Amino acid sequence: MSTIAQMHDQKSIAFHHLLMATDFSEASERALEYAIAIAHRHGSTLSIVHALPGEPRDRIPIGPLPHVLDRRRLEAEKQMKHLAEEPRLRALRHNILL
Repeated sequence: MSTIAQMHDQKSIAFHHLLMATDFSEASERALEYAIAIAHRHGSTLSIVHALPGEPRDRIPIGPLPHVLDRRRLEAEKQMKHLAEEPRLRALRHNILL
């Protein structure tokens, strides 16, 4: 069997759910372009996630910072809100996770 015939016998690949991590950099913006294009092509749900780095802990147990004082989290929430308002995502099923 020829290679072309074998290719036609194989099932196509589909992406039902895509997960993309972002650090809000230019490289992440370019990756978002690809993720959006793939999601449109396959009718996929796109989840965009940003993970906050863990804080080193002293030996004395300390609870998490109050939400209003956690500047990194507040900035990340602002950036994720900006991503959520991205016009290119409106036509896609998507999730924004922090």
